[in-house]
Amino acid sequence: MNIRQRILISFGLLARCYGLFWNLELSHLLANRPEITVPTTSFKQLKEGIFLYSKGLNPYDGGIFRQSPIVLKIYSILRIPQLSSLFMIIIDCLIAFTIYYIAIERVEHQKRAIQKWNAVSGSFEKDNIEEEPKKVDKSVPKEKPIDPFDAPALFFANPYGIATCIAKSTIGLNSLAVVLGLLFAIKGKSC
Repeated sequence: MNIRQRILISFGLLARCYGLFWNLELSHLLANRPEITVPTTSFKQLKEGIFLYSKGLNPYDGGIFRQSPIVLKIYSILRIPQLSSLFMIIIDCLIAFTIYYIAIERVEHQKRAIQKWNAVSGSFEKDNIEEEPKKVDKSVPKEKPIDPFDAPALFFANPYGIATCIAKSTIGLNSLAVVLGLLFAIKGKSC
């Protein structure tokens, strides 16, 4: 990991921590912005659903609560605001680690493709015995291998990701599910 990647990851984590723990005005401001939170990912709606759930009422009656039941169960355990803020940062870190593993899989795939390409490009193909062998094009694939740390570094420095984390949007859980699904699909595993 080079210094640029470390700076990006540190910046992203510090911005999330600052917005969630020390600058509550920014958190409340971003939580009310429609570009960042919508009713299906709003922390305010989630708190209303948790309140109804804790009182023994069904939060899904009346169409006010739109979160998934697993999100309701997870956040009903995290009643302390600092725990929910820390949980948001942990979710973003899990997404970054998953993106890192996806990037590692991509690098391994690139290495295998280049090895296969080199093995094929050095061989000759014969269509008929009488014809001269045709040489295969020896040009190497044009993709430059990526550094696996670039992907999580860019994820942490993404302003939209920082804003959704500070606003306590539950979109992070949805993103984690999508990224984990992508990782399992790449590895060829099922959940």
